[in-house]
Amino acid sequence: MLPDFGFKKSWNSDCYTVYGFGFDASVDDYKVVRINCYPNKAFEDGYESIFEVYSLRTNCWRMILELPFSIPSLIAGKHVNGSLNWFVFHGQDEFSQTILSLDLAEETCKEVPPPCYGDGASERSLGVLDGCLCVLCNFERLYADVWVMKEYGKTESWTKLVTITYMGLPMYPDGYYEYFAAPLFVSRSGEILLQFGMELILYNPKQKEFRTPAFGPLSEAFDFINRAEVYEESLVSPTGVNQPS
Repeated sequence: MLPDFGFKKSWNSDCYTVYGFGFDASVDDYKVVRINCYPNKAFEDGYESIFEVYSLRTNCWRMILELPFSIPSLIAGKHVNGSLNWFVFHGQDEFSQTILSLDLAEETCKEVPPPCYGDGASERSLGVLDGCLCVLCNFERLYADVWVMKEYGKTESWTKLVTITYMGLPMYPDGYYEYFAAPLFVSRSGEILLQFGMELILYNPKQKEFRTPAFGPLSEAFDFINRAEVYEESLVSPTGVNQPS
């Protein structure tokens, strides 16, 4: 349970909150980032974003940044290389997106240029694949490209991993296709685990085939889940950093 963040500002239906969670190796601390987006006509896209950080070591919130734009996606920030990353728009142009990176140690933001997708890109999603920042870019439900930034922060290291077509995917009863979300995992055999609507599917890039993995009783639970995350088991408890040894 996190303490009350204590920040007070008027709130209405046009306001929303985005979160992120990550590890600050410089001080051996876990941090939660809360971004409150408020309408503000003084700025280009009509919003301002106020960044707050909760530190597990200090057990309190601090306001660290105010930026003159909004973060449109409610999906949690992606933790890579000691930073949290979100897609943001340039002004009111929803097709002109860049990646906002928050350094958890310095508590400062910078822009990470996305890959050059080419023309026709529509829906885009951000993820983490094998410890690298990745972007999945959909092209009108025809196909999707998966890009991986092999060296974080270096634009020239963006590499196209695979192109996935929508052929052979199940269509919903109303004839509507969901978009692919960013990949979650690559197996030793090279299969890619993807989220497609409310389902998880495996794509084999060599055979260009999809299959649905067997999750047993968990498969029914996915009817209520609209996003998935990858975690790594550890013997170290994040709640133990303030406890005596």
